[in-house]
Amino acid sequence: MKTILKFLICFSMAGSLYGQTKMDSLFNDFLKSKGEAEMTTSLDSLTKHIFLFEKSDVQKRLMQEVTKLRLSHQEKHADHLELRVIMLLYFNGDYTNSLLLSTNLLEKFKKRNDSLGIIMTYNVMSNCYASNDNTEMVISSQKKSIPFIPSKNRSKDLCRQYIMLADSYNAVSLQDSSIVYSQKAMKLANELKDEQLLSFIHLSIAQSYIGTKDYDLALPFLRKAVANSEIQKLPGTMSQLMNGFAYLYLETKQYDSVYHYANLAIQKAQSMNWNEQLLASYEYLYQSFEQTKQLDNTYKYFRLATALKDSLFDMEKIKSFESISFHEQLKEQERELELAKAEEERQHTIQFALLAIGIISFIIIFLLLSRSMITSTRLIKFLSVVALLMVFEFLNLILHPFLEKVTHHSPVLMLLSLVCIAALLVPLHHKIEHWATHKLVEKNKQIRLAAAKKTIQQLEVKSEH
Repeated sequence: MKTILKFLICFSMAGSLYGQTKMDSLFNDFLKSKGEAEMTTSLDSLTKHIFLFEKSDVQKRLMQEVTKLRLSHQEKHADHLELRVIMLLYFNGDYTNSLLLSTNLLEKFKKRNDSLGIIMTYNVMSNCYASNDNTEMVISSQKKSIPFIPSKNRSKDLCRQYIMLADSYNAVSLQDSSIVYSQKAMKLANELKDEQLLSFIHLSIAQSYIGTKDYDLALPFLRKAVANSEIQKLPGTMSQLMNGFAYLYLETKQYDSVYHYANLAIQKAQSMNWNEQLLASYEYLYQSFEQTKQLDNTYKYFRLATALKDSLFDMEKIKSFESISFHEQLKEQERELELAKAEEERQHTIQFALLAIGIISFIIIFLLLSRSMITSTRLIKFLSVVALLMVFEFLNLILHPFLEKVTHHSPVLMLLSLVCIAALLVPLHHKIEHWATHKLVEKNKQIRLAAAKKTIQQLEVKSEH
């Protein structure tokens, strides 16, 4: 079922050169991208590089970049990069976790109304369902993505989605439905005059007719598909096409043609390391030689097919272990992200606490030093209690990581540590409060005395007159 996702990746790479580009340069282009079109272009190049050149080595780098982007609050870029991580999980055979992460990511894309992310995520989800032969959900996921195709370039994107649906129906042997969507795609491709899209449609229609054993109808569509010069640059698609010819000629007992096209398919499949197509070619060859009683060649390709099956089985086991390791790395990245976010929040809280302490201290000092304002001692006591609580909270925020390390996260020891801090603060608070209230009383007496002297002087002036 990985054919569907490979098909999707071929579309995202359409028109791109296949030269290897440095990963750092690709990441920089992606991180600097701003508009939707610019991001799409940079993502296409990055996806091409990942799946053609560094499918395994790049996993850890991708996760590190996702963490950095989330810490710098670049959520949109982080989500699109995480989608590539999910695609790697799928290729590693971790369908369950790939589906789970895709479902979570889909909600983020929907909240932002990110059509590109929504469509790609639905397509990845459909492949996860296909891997578990859940036909209904495969088709449902792909159909759900159609309303999110933006109005700009809608015909081209809609055409691609119809081809994807046709390919999905072919994969589950529903050829009638596949042809319906191929015809819808054909109408749009003709309006667009897009030869490459037409070639993909011809391939899909040919596979439908091969599935229904209408080989005379399938052959012209295979020939139309393979004639396109752009399609010839895609080794994966050419491998499918050559194997399509090989299977068709095997069924019609044209064994020389089977040998020719199967060998062409082998060359293309080997260049892409596409073992599923390589296995199909070996099977067509040994079945063909078996029919013509060429025992040596039959044994040769039967042995190659058997060895490849064993190799694929071993690779599945290796991928299973790699998937577990990869998922553990993802969890570790999530933990690091949570710790970093918690530390960032702690720093913000410390700043707010310092600000609050500063404001309260300023008010108290202003009230104490003001020479024209009579203030209640109750207000000073209330503000001093608030200041005490803020100082305690501030010290708790500052010392919390150290206390956790020393006490090894023991709740009892943490509580005792905080009680000790409070025990040191309370006597100091009482002394400061006593000093402040004494200072305030003296200040209020002086204000009242000054006011009384002023009143007496005014009365004496009046009596003299």
